[in-house]
Amino acid sequence: MKVLFYSTYHFNTETSGPIFENIQDHINLGDEVHILTCKGEMSSCQVNPNHNYFHCQTCISTFQSGLSCLEGAYHLHYLSDILKIDEIDNKVSDITWNDNDKFRQLQHEDFDIGMGVFSSVVSIFRDPKPVLSDHEALVKNQWISSMYIYEAIKKAIDEFKIDLVYIFNARFATLRACLRAAANKNVFCRVLEEGRDRNTYSVFPNIMPHSIEHYTKIINELWDNADENKVSIAQLYFDNRSNSNNERVGMFTQSQEKGKLPNSWDSNRINIVFFTSSEDEFVAIGKDWDNALYEN
Repeated sequence: MKVLFYSTYHFNTETSGPIFENIQDHINLGDEVHILTCKGEMSSCQVNPNHNYFHCQTCISTFQSGLSCLEGAYHLHYLSDILKIDEIDNKVSDITWNDNDKFRQLQHEDFDIGMGVFSSVVSIFRDPKPVLSDHEALVKNQWISSMYIYEAIKKAIDEFKIDLVYIFNARFATLRACLRAAANKNVFCRVLEEGRDRNTYSVFPNIMPHSIEHYTKIINELWDNADENKVSIAQLYFDNRSNSNNERVGMFTQSQEKGKLPNSWDSNRINIVFFTSSEDEFVAIGKDWDNALYEN
């Protein structure tokens, strides 16, 4: 089997560790392993959106350290070895600046590039309703880098006759480009993502980790096949979270006083509280996550 690992997301062990573990697994299996990474070719990525030289070199150095731990043969490629960025038609003229909804719908072949770039920009600024024209340079650079990755991955798949692709996360623009390029070439893609804690990871088949359909299927399968302790295990998990005893997601209640309400609480009004995840995780995934009840 010929396996391609696309890896440019190296800011901690939770994101790069799963990639290296799977690389080593495939080397051990005797597979032909190809690793595609960058050495600063992209003008913007999620780890280094403004292409800071120091951040770029730190990312490259981190990845090189990981490579030094591998045992066995593999093929290392840089993006510019596969394709030069000035060889692509970046279609930056297609960008719609004054309508976020129209921007999110922008598409190139099988690549929902509008969704990808929007998702990246939202996460960089932690603003689910950014004014794109206020960040014109960043938006253009994310767009061009994403188009570059999409075309480079397609070319690499053809050139090395790849059977299987690996990517981490796949939500952000330059990572989503890899997932969509694999789909364009009808090549199976395994998406890796952080797991239940900092020491584990999950694997998603040809989809982003945000798939409601996939999670529903997995939840039902695990619940139906769990032993008689499943209720007590689930109860303990949520009890720990409500008592600020959960290292994975942070201590949401550590600044609260049990049994007390905020001073601004008005008992004469109907108070509605929504407990949600960060909106930047879901604002540019797809129609599955569109809120049919409330615009905000």
